Amino acid sequence: MAPTKCKGIPLKVFSGKQKKLNRIILPLLEKNALAKEDVFHVLRKTKGFRGVTSKTVCRRIDELNKEGYIAPSGKRPSAVQGECILYKTTRKGLVALRMDRRSGDDFLDKANEEEKDEFLRIY
Repeated sequence: MAPTKCKGIPLKVFSGKQKKLNRIILPLLEKNALAKEDVFHVLRKTKGFRGVTSKTVCRRIDELNKEGYIAPSGKRPSAVQGECILYKTTRKGLVALRMDRRSGDDFLDKANEEEKDEFLRIY
């Protein structure tokens, strides 16, 4: 199961009413490209998410897609709709996951000078 608390930098995607759902969907799509129905079935088997509806999962995936955290990565045949879209975590989503898991103090303690300079250049 995904972590429920931030260990790193607080981000908008991991705050608010849907933070727990986002924290489990992003890592799930990081490993494999999945369709909305696949995500729903995985969540239904996960403790703490057994009551989630397919409508909620679809809305959450659509919102994460709109915000750029996930993106379509292909299609596959589906029994119900003909074809379903497979989603995968984008670079933005991967960065958000890393920022959520790693504390700023950890970065400051372990980063070399080049990494700190690169951070300053980017940020």
